[in-house]
Amino acid sequence: MDNGKMKIFSLLDELKKDHSNHTVIRKNGTLLFNPGKIPKAQHILYQPLTSELIDEYLSKAYKNTLPVQYKQFLGYSNGMDLFMFKIFVAKFAFAGSNITIYGLPRTQPFGRPADMEEPFDIRIEDLRRHANIPDTWLKVGTYRLKYESGGEADMFIDCDSQRVFTTKRDQCGIEEQWDSFDFCLCDLFQRAQNSLPEYRFK
Repeated sequence: MDNGKMKIFSLLDELKKDHSNHTVIRKNGTLLFNPGKIPKAQHILYQPLTSELIDEYLSKAYKNTLPVQYKQFLGYSNGMDLFMFKIFVAKFAFAGSNITIYGLPRTQPFGRPADMEEPFDIRIEDLRRHANIPDTWLKVGTYRLKYESGGEADMFIDCDSQRVFTTKRDQCGIEEQWDSFDFCLCDLFQRAQNSLPEYRFK
């Protein structure tokens, strides 16, 4: 596996350039591209983690070796939410994300100001998994398989092979797989560019 710069970084750098005139930077470093109400933004990137924080709170605490490219990614962005959208169900509206990568929140959710967005906590999200998922697989995020109930997929990195496997939410049957985390993110990024900003269900 190539341990050089991940190609997803170039795609995200272009995203920053494209939205440079419509970006809000929070005090905690969170970037909101095309901010709104529901969802809060079209894309959200979080303040990168230092190698010291990654080692202290993730590498040393995790029973397996933290995947190489996931560590690289956290040094670029502490998780992310891309191609966010609004779902209308009856009279209610909800926000969703086509691609979500977990990270390490720096502040606790209770009492956190609304303008200090943080990523989902990988230490908690990794615990939500089907019993048959191997212990060597780290759950790093979710993405949308299709825009209907049950259309969300869990994303895992095998800490031994560094390959990525996905399953339907809370299930264990393999839906898709990639040779690396970078290949996975680049593929999902390209696919999500054709997604819609809103979906309506009765």
